[in-house]
Amino acid sequence: MRSPVGLDVGVAEERMAMRNPADDARRTPPGRAVGPESMPFVVFALDADGVFTASDGEGLSALGLEPGEVVGRSAFEMYRGEPGVLENLDRALLGESFSSVVEVGGKAFRCRYDPLRDAAGGVVGAVGLAAEAEEISRSASDVRLKERAMAASSDGIVITDPNRPDDPIVYVNPAFEKMTGYSEAEVLGRNCRFLQGEDRVQPALDELRAALRDGRECSVVLKNYRKDGTPFFNELSVSPVFDGEGHLFNYIGVQKDVTERVRHEEELKESEERFRMTFEAAGVGMAHVAPDGRWLRINGKLAEIVGYPREELLSLTFQDITHPEDLEKDLEHVNRMLLGEIDGYSMEKRYVRKDGLRVWVELTVSALRSGSGGLACFVSVVEDITGRKLAELVSDPLTGRELEVLELVAGRRTNGEIAETLNYSVATVKLHVGRLISKLGVENRARAAGRAVEIGLIPPPPQ
Repeated sequence: MRSPVGLDVGVAEERMAMRNPADDARRTPPGRAVGPESMPFVVFALDADGVFTASDGEGLSALGLEPGEVVGRSAFEMYRGEPGVLENLDRALLGESFSSVVEVGGKAFRCRYDPLRDAAGGVVGAVGLAAEAEEISRSASDVRLKERAMAASSDGIVITDPNRPDDPIVYVNPAFEKMTGYSEAEVLGRNCRFLQGEDRVQPALDELRAALRDGRECSVVLKNYRKDGTPFFNELSVSPVFDGEGHLFNYIGVQKDVTERVRHEEELKESEERFRMTFEAAGVGMAHVAPDGRWLRINGKLAEIVGYPREELLSLTFQDITHPEDLEKDLEHVNRMLLGEIDGYSMEKRYVRKDGLRVWVELTVSALRSGSGGLACFVSVVEDITGRKLAELVSDPLTGRELEVLELVAGRRTNGEIAETLNYSVATVKLHVGRLISKLGVENRARAAGRAVEIGLIPPPPQ
């Protein structure tokens, strides 16, 4: 089994001492680093005469060499002043596999030697793996530290090998086992897709597949299933790991169980949808209003009351459509709310509709505050009370004919012109005008027209 940082399980020194470089040479594709880029190994191969046929690895820099620089040269000639090296070369070319520590150029190297054999078993060369003893110790400590950290992580960690068929799992930590209910033995060698159960049609899967195909990082939330069949939401962050040559080495996935977060988000979404439906279906006008008076959100009923299309109303402020005579009182309440003196207020006021008519409303305003206690916006409930208000302001309701006469009076038409327009007699017109003056509680016809506009019975005449 492979460890979290890409090494075979076990202490790094043991691997250095016991692994077979010949196996590594057979397993490793050309150009592929044998180990993690953080561990400077030297990999070399010799023919039966001790001539280098391969030389690679970051550890060559400790010897002042470049990869491939010594290929074609005799190891016996190069290291004739290093008796320990010569002895080891002889042993390997005689067919012995062993590990030892040798000194080269004043530096200690731990080496593993293995013979290369032909089909008949004859020795045709040797391969070796070497690293500075100091680097081995330091790298092994790093490996152990990383392994302990990954094993202790509360997040699930999974590592896969994209260089093997179907990108199988090669490592999981205890948190993964706890999260999924699967033991390490049950998941090693399997592709992670088994966690999706039958739920293979998830938009996030397309994003994940594209990232794996391109060898790049990604973060997605997937619906996965535990061993007992219960679903959970997995926030998966995948990162590719490359070796020193830039070849894809592993994928590391970090998993977080975000089931509660997703459930909360879904509940919040459902709550917002219920609010939206209630907001829109309300029989009264409703709005969210910014502290500066801008309409932030309105329902259809409010747009109907004030006679503005939604888009146009959202470009205005409540100040823009409030009757001038009511604006000062309204702003006084608003300022007190901004100062924190009151949490809300109610008042009767008039809006000036888009068509010019005055509409009476009962306005109830409350404060919607942020988590820090600041004012986020005003919540306004607007009820059209024009009918009730007119009943209060006009002692006797006007008839349809009286309203027709009233509109023409407001248009500054004479009694004769009104009679001609409505096909009434002048006497009948005078009778209606008299009733209007009485019902509106004014002194003359000019005041009757002004009063009617003021209380919203009729729109103001064109200027």
